[in-house]
Amino acid sequence: MPLEIAAGTYPNQPDPIPTIGTAALLLTTADLTRDEALVVVRAVYQTGQDLLAAGSPQGAQVSVANARRGLTVPLHDGAEEGLALLEHAKPR
Repeated sequence: MPLEIAAGTYPNQPDPIPTIGTAALLLTTADLTRDEALVVVRAVYQTGQDLLAAGSPQGAQVSVANARRGLTVPLHDGAEEGLALLEHAKPR
């Protein structure tokens, strides 16, 4: 999928750079419960956001807004619900 490396991501990189990217997927079976899926979504997109951002420039791009980008498989119902809740949550 097309991506852009934001200006200033790396030293001596004053301009954005168009690039391509791949999505990382966390897959499960339908046996995962709704509540378990909600916990995973919150761990990745809410409580784990600072850790992802600190880990790498790519980790900083992981967001609820990008969660469905490039997705070619259906989301677990609980994951879909969790993302919808986070999309409509008030900023902290």
